[in-house]
Amino acid sequence: MKILTSLAMVLALPALAGAFSLSGTTTTDMPAGSHVTMVINGGGSSPIGVDDSAFIFSRTTVSADGWQGNSSAMYSNGCVLPVQSATTVQGAMAVVNFQGTAITLDGQTGTNFGIGAYAIDGGSLTTVDAYNNPGAFPVPLLTISGLANRSHVLSYQVTCNKNTSSSAYYQTLQGATITGTPNEFSAATPYSHVNGNVTFGGSGWQCGGPGNAQDISGGHCWDGTAGDYAEWTFTGSLIEVFIRPDVGDGYFDVQIDGNTVAHDVSGQYTTVDNDQLDAWMAFAESGLSSGSHTIKLVVDGSAPYPNESENSGQKNLLQFDVGLAFP
Repeated sequence: MKILTSLAMVLALPALAGAFSLSGTTTTDMPAGSHVTMVINGGGSSPIGVDDSAFIFSRTTVSADGWQGNSSAMYSNGCVLPVQSATTVQGAMAVVNFQGTAITLDGQTGTNFGIGAYAIDGGSLTTVDAYNNPGAFPVPLLTISGLANRSHVLSYQVTCNKNTSSSAYYQTLQGATITGTPNEFSAATPYSHVNGNVTFGGSGWQCGGPGNAQDISGGHCWDGTAGDYAEWTFTGSLIEVFIRPDVGDGYFDVQIDGNTVAHDVSGQYTTVDNDQLDAWMAFAESGLSSGSHTIKLVVDGSAPYPNESENSGQKNLLQFDVGLAFP
């Protein structure tokens, strides 16, 4: 099974963020709350910066809750309270696709930085405490080595958890060092409603797009009817599934070539229907054999928080954006 697993969270009210430095620049008077930062054209020794297309950042309709930036830095309220610890969706996510045997993710530490969570190839989450006094930039946040020499995806999430000594929840990403090569976005084959290469089974599906900038594919489809499904056949060794997490989302299962590889993948997030987290990777499976494969996403018709719903009353939804297949 390759699915991001639940992370026990510590609920803490956000505190006033202090000053933090980015490559010698000090920023003060940040708004109260938790924040996400990243450098668009990072320096240091990273072979690729976060503006490389091997990076995919989650998107949002609520600018304070996602990744924001310019040519030097970005910050955001990436921690959304109240925490819903029963779901795998923790917060804003960045993924980096690569071929190789090792990867180091570079970022920043400081006195107002929080705890992030990462996974390789959709596996279980491991936490990274970015608090340090004094802080440093750039600095390796994590290194994963000893991987099989093939396509992989590293995901890194913001969480609402922090060291008790930290004054806020910042996360900064500067770039990545890869033993191998980056998998640029152009290397992926997309599968979506907009691309016209996905079969939607059942009577409950509704779709929007193209033209929606919040979705990687430019549109998404949603359904909360148990047993309805989205299915496509692809060629590749790595498959990724991106969704639109929201309060009305629920569980879905994943089958590859007729075998169930993930149960109860959850997309439920926050207690408000405002689409504040889009283009979020919910599932990944790597190491698939050469040739074609068929993946099916099956709506369960249930949710971690069954009493929560969209403003329309819809609930238990799978809000599917796109599948990306890498060689």
